[in-house]
Amino acid sequence: MGTGGKRFGAGRPRTRPRCEDHLSLDIRQLNAHGRLLVGAGFSWQCSMADEQIGAVRIVVGSRGLTLSCRTGARDVNHFVDFIWTPCHFGGLRAWFACPACRRRCAVVYGVNDFGRFSCRHCMNLAYASEAESVPDRLTRKLLKSEAKLGEWGERPKGMWRRTHARIDAEISDVADARCDALIGRLTATSAAAGSSGEAQ
Repeated sequence: MGTGGKRFGAGRPRTRPRCEDHLSLDIRQLNAHGRLLVGAGFSWQCSMADEQIGAVRIVVGSRGLTLSCRTGARDVNHFVDFIWTPCHFGGLRAWFACPACRRRCAVVYGVNDFGRFSCRHCMNLAYASEAESVPDRLTRKLLKSEAKLGEWGERPKGMWRRTHARIDAEISDVADARCDALIGRLTATSAAAGSSGEAQ
């Protein structure tokens, strides 16, 4: 399973360990599957980089979860509090309370150098998307929007016309922004190359 990861410097996202490279546990998924019942005990498949990598044994208490797993040569047995907050339209939403900073979070990552789960801020983790360039990020956003429509941009069966129009407009806006970003990057690269040639 995931390890604490070495911290390579303080600030820049591209040098920080990534969330996607650590074991993650999402309380929203547990709640959606009806697992947050006091006294319940079960094994839950955890993911890393969108792949299921192993099971964590979970025991549900009245105030939180006891998480048990084996990482490397070490057995981890850690208690993580959870809290409930009211939703605007009724019902309750479950959150973890980070064991390190008490920050409310939906996902805890594991494990740190002390064999504990905590939020991404305490683990000093960055999302993979933070290290993307602007054109790359816009390309990913464009592909995500295009995937909602048909192969040729047509409205899928069952989709409202206004929804199709909104997505179509988003695609056009993102495509324009991506084109501008690519032109900007090429311009900057050409300028840098020209400056380097002049310096020689």
